[in-house]
Amino acid sequence: MVTASSNADKISRKKIFSTFLKFGFLAWGGPVAQLALIREELVEKKKWISAEKFKKILAIYQILPGPEAHEMCVHIGVMKGGRIGGMLAGLGFMAPGFFLMLLLSFLYLHFGKAQLAPIFLFVIPVVTALIIRALHRIGAHVVSSHRVIPPFIAAVILTLFDVNFAVIFLIAVAWEMLWGKNKKLLAIVICAALVVVMLSLSKHDSGHVPRIMLRQAQHDIEIDSTKNNSEIFLSGLKGGLTSFGGAYTTIPILQRDMVGKYSAITDETFLDALAVSSIIPAPLIIFATFLGYIASGLAGAVLITIGMFLPAFAFSIIGFNYLEKIIENKMLQGILESIAAAVVGLFAVTALEIFSKSITSFLSLAIFAVALFLFYKVKKNWITPALILTAGIAGILN
Repeated sequence: MVTASSNADKISRKKIFSTFLKFGFLAWGGPVAQLALIREELVEKKKWISAEKFKKILAIYQILPGPEAHEMCVHIGVMKGGRIGGMLAGLGFMAPGFFLMLLLSFLYLHFGKAQLAPIFLFVIPVVTALIIRALHRIGAHVVSSHRVIPPFIAAVILTLFDVNFAVIFLIAVAWEMLWGKNKKLLAIVICAALVVVMLSLSKHDSGHVPRIMLRQAQHDIEIDSTKNNSEIFLSGLKGGLTSFGGAYTTIPILQRDMVGKYSAITDETFLDALAVSSIIPAPLIIFATFLGYIASGLAGAVLITIGMFLPAFAFSIIGFNYLEKIIENKMLQGILESIAAAVVGLFAVTALEIFSKSITSFLSLAIFAVALFLFYKVKKNWITPALILTAGIAGILN
């Protein structure tokens, strides 16, 4: 746990909650903007934490899965108010986005997609451009050394043939454990053999057709309420534990866990969830709340949100000093980096799937191209909500 602060350093729980609640209402523009807001307020203005300490903590959370801005809030809350302070800080930061998403999910479900279709007609290509831009940004950061390229490539190949990510995860771990011990030839041979074996097994099940060529089947699956909600919680937990490099890497996990499994969640609904989450002040992973609500009402929304944010709370409340000792282990750091590269490979395939399903006309291609150009050209935090809001208005007026 974080070294105990002196009484002079402590902040009241009420102050901690109100401070981070304010951050939650202002959390526009993604993690970079959110972290900049937190740093300006707590490092430069309130002096709750030094610039060096802020940088050091952030470096740790950039390696671990979870939304960095939320984890920073929880961690600083622990520093200033103990475990309860950390809980209050995290809840304050996520509360505005959570309740806004609940409201929007309710309106979406009860007014229906048909009434909102004109809005999403223009918004979805913008969201697709945002995902492609995020893939490039995250991929350039995570797959930045030759060592992690093989787990990335293996993940792309196996995901194309719909191999379960747990297998990809284990291959990434095996790769790093062997490579890290300088058994490079053995790492190549064993991991290549595992990929070939899994491809052979997948061919038997999928008829040799790569996943990118398949549309998710939409099935009406009857699941009893208890099992339904427990699986929704586990989907959120899986997403939270694999969100390396940013919240965008949760997209493929939830897409594979929920699209087609719940009759109300189609490819289009999934894209709508991403679109809605992009225009509210919240970490992007709040789109899981939308999916949970559509799948199983309020209980589903609450459970998937708990699952998604639980790792972020857990990592942060464990404490920075303990995490620092773990991350100093070079083998563990290498394993995390290889897993992160594999997750990016999974994300790359999902991004291509989303592109193939959302860009289906000249109009959508034109909107996508303009949005992608602007995402690369304009380096301002307001560009994402501005483009999505503009697309939504254009859809209404169309």
